[in-house]
Amino acid sequence: MLKKGLLFFFVLTFFSMLYGIDSGKFERKARLGDTAAQYILGKSYFEKGNYRKAFYWYEKAAEGKNEDAMWALAHLYEEGKGVKKSHEKALFWEKKAFNRSRVVKKLLSLAKSGDANSAYQLGFMYETGIKFLKNYKKAFLWYEKAASKDLAKAIYKLGIFYYNGLYGKKDLPMIHI
Repeated sequence: MLKKGLLFFFVLTFFSMLYGIDSGKFERKARLGDTAAQYILGKSYFEKGNYRKAFYWYEKAAEGKNEDAMWALAHLYEEGKGVKKSHEKALFWEKKAFNRSRVVKKLLSLAKSGDANSAYQLGFMYETGIKFLKNYKKAFLWYEKAASKDLAKAIYKLGIFYYNGLYGKKDLPMIHI
């Protein structure tokens, strides 16, 4: 608990310095519609474990078209933190965030055109839940595309997937191919 408190203090202090405001003014900026301040306030409440307030501020920021807040909302809905769990709403916010994300669109375009590193990055994002909701099936498929171009780290990831049964059944003979 002490670690979370210290982390919150440092995050709030950092962003207060970044915005040149104290925490009271910081919250006032959020209340006045500053989506960056709303997102940061939501993140600080999330770090403290106050998921309802985190949801409140993330939602405000997402409605103001803050992409990071949209990803955060997707994760809150998927995990049921601060809000009733809803896979449909999680997908809704993930899709909205995806449609706003130039970086993800560029990765997707490169991966579809055969770039192995981009396909690997997409697989990693799906595997870990960075920018996307965790989805081992999609991660596996992107790793497969990257591995088909002989990208060693993608081949390794496929071995891990087979060994641990992360996508489909555990298949130990496949890891020796």
